[in-house]
Amino acid sequence: MVTMNIALLLLTALVATSALDAGLTLGASGNKCSSDMARKVIIDMDSNIDDVVAVAMAFKSANLKVVAVIVTATAFTSAGAGVSTTYKLLELLGANNIDVGLGPLYSVLESKSFPGGCMYQQAAPLQSRLDADTLNGVADSMLALSPRTYFHINDTAKMPSAEDVYKKAVDAGVDTVITLGSLTSLHKFKTEYPSSFAKMKHIIAMFGAFDVHGNLFSVPANKVSEFNAYLDPQAAREVFGSASWETVKLVPLDATNEVPMTPSYMSMLENSTTPEGKFVHELTKRVRDTWHTGANGFYGLDKTGVSTPQALADAYFFWDPLAMLAVIDPTYVTWKTGIFEVVANATTPNFSVDGQTRILLPNETGGRMISWASGVTAANGDRFRKDATTLLERACITDQPPTMDAILELRRKPVDTSMAANVQPSVVLATAAVFASMMYGRQA
Repeated sequence: MVTMNIALLLLTALVATSALDAGLTLGASGNKCSSDMARKVIIDMDSNIDDVVAVAMAFKSANLKVVAVIVTATAFTSAGAGVSTTYKLLELLGANNIDVGLGPLYSVLESKSFPGGCMYQQAAPLQSRLDADTLNGVADSMLALSPRTYFHINDTAKMPSAEDVYKKAVDAGVDTVITLGSLTSLHKFKTEYPSSFAKMKHIIAMFGAFDVHGNLFSVPANKVSEFNAYLDPQAAREVFGSASWETVKLVPLDATNEVPMTPSYMSMLENSTTPEGKFVHELTKRVRDTWHTGANGFYGLDKTGVSTPQALADAYFFWDPLAMLAVIDPTYVTWKTGIFEVVANATTPNFSVDGQTRILLPNETGGRMISWASGVTAANGDRFRKDATTLLERACITDQPPTMDAILELRRKPVDTSMAANVQPSVVLATAAVFASMMYGRQA
């Protein structure tokens, strides 16, 4: 067994040498996409399929400088898979130096009655969670192998928490957060570090539904709530209720429902040449090919190829990518203002209304002023789709690491052992250790 392990380590060292000789790097941080005037932001997501696409677009934008990523685990993705996906995505995007924090495992209401029963998270079907955890199988093929991973050695040596990563970024002057999932992690930050939380001034969220039905297809009794609002409504109510926010902008289903996937968008994606563009194309294609209403239904078409209200309701939409690009360019959507509240029962869940987002009537009190995206014109929808693909094609990542598929392809080729003499032993051993861990996992 020892001989076999040594042999395998030597093989991985040679594969690593091949990668280095071919110009491939591991552990790179060469993302040069942000301009000097870019807006510094924190992204809080649940690592679901549309989340990672939106994050890829954010890191390719010249207008955003992402300083931290929060993985919120009370939505569609389990904590371990969400962290792993995030690290591998950041590696591919040349952002291995970005802080990542892991949020609480239970929603606010459940954390008060530990261990809880995942009462809200049960709305996320197991098949949807599996697809999110694995990104339909591309998380371990078209992303990059990251030297970072989840760890919990003891009470002090463990992965950074969401609230600690939030605090570090906010205390350094970052005052804007973009949320793409439930608000559990942000609520934890508010609870643990209230003075730091009060420094945050701007929040933009893919969140809610106002003049349209909700999308809780797995909770038949609830016709009004959107998933991100429903999965931790108590957290959302308290976070949005904070007096410290100067601007609150929501991109709800009212806007995203008007931007479904289209065949022309998929055709544009198919021509992608960057690794991240190819990743988004393959991921989206797999979602289309496994969509519950078929490929036509993915585009909002019935079996005959005709757009109908029911078919459109069952389509796949640009939920989080639209919210992200609305930060970059607010003119993609039409904005309204109003005073809103999140319905959240304080002690006993009411699954039929929890997570509802309401614009208050003039005679009602409470709530807070927000801007919300009420729609998207057809022309702006087309412009958004084109700009999204263009963004992914930007050539602004230097020394980009290889995807895991590219690494495996190197293993299939004959290795020239003579090249090892030209590589520093420390480099070979360091990269070999990482490659070995991946190879052992592949063989398990």
